[in-house]
Amino acid sequence: MRRFVLLGLLVTAALLVGCPINQNPSNITVEDVIGEWDFINVTIKDKTYDKVHVSVLDHPHDTKSPFKNGVDLNIGDCFYMTSDGDFSDNVYTGEYLYKTSDSEWTTEAQDITVTFSLIDYKLQIHIEADDPLGSFTIQGGIKIPQLTAAGFDLVEGIWQFTDVWILYQPEEVGGGSLLSTCTLKIKDYPPKALELKGIDQHDYDCDYYGHISDEGEGGLYQWSYFYEITRSDDTTVAELTSTPTTITAKFSLGDGKLFAEFDGEGPLDGVRLYYGIKQPEEG
Repeated sequence: MRRFVLLGLLVTAALLVGCPINQNPSNITVEDVIGEWDFINVTIKDKTYDKVHVSVLDHPHDTKSPFKNGVDLNIGDCFYMTSDGDFSDNVYTGEYLYKTSDSEWTTEAQDITVTFSLIDYKLQIHIEADDPLGSFTIQGGIKIPQLTAAGFDLVEGIWQFTDVWILYQPEEVGGGSLLSTCTLKIKDYPPKALELKGIDQHDYDCDYYGHISDEGEGGLYQWSYFYEITRSDDTTVAELTSTPTTITAKFSLGDGKLFAEFDGEGPLDGVRLYYGIKQPEEG
């Protein structure tokens, strides 16, 4: 008898290991998922996107609609807008229209069902829809709080971030890097300077540093940075660049956390930092 009990426990454990642990997805309602969500470095139909944005609205697009909510998706250059639908617990059922950056809205609505789950407090959505959107699942959605553009005096210091993707590394790295933990130092030495530093999944030390070359309004800065990638034994993976790369850095604060966006040239193009936690000053 004990042998069968043990076998049952082993089978149960195997099933649990093979499946992500959801935080009671059946108990999730629309109130848990309303807001703006970003999915970073996700693959849909064999194509990888730097960012997919999902909006769960507390109102329909049509103010005269009898329905209560809307769900919008930005995937690449396509925008998908649900026109008629509503939630039942954690499942949204309705229809969608879509457009691309160089086309008009479609006029014939397609069916769509979206199931929402939370896994380790990040959003998972499973979509079942008629073409062209089709059916797929993406995970790791990060909720974006109400953000306020932040000036340098508000963000100066040392901030720690987790799960940061750097997709456009030098070719010597052999692909993108995931920094499980990294720090962003924002200092007024002078001149004002930034340094982003972390260790990736290959145990490579990734270091990007330089000074602020121009300061604009609304938390926007021009950052001229150098970078180098080394191994844990200090041998070189990608040599220190001899000329700086210039990129736009944007800083925002929400719920006391730092959010940073980089857009421009080099490996930091498109990098997004979420929910930075301020660290004690170095002794």
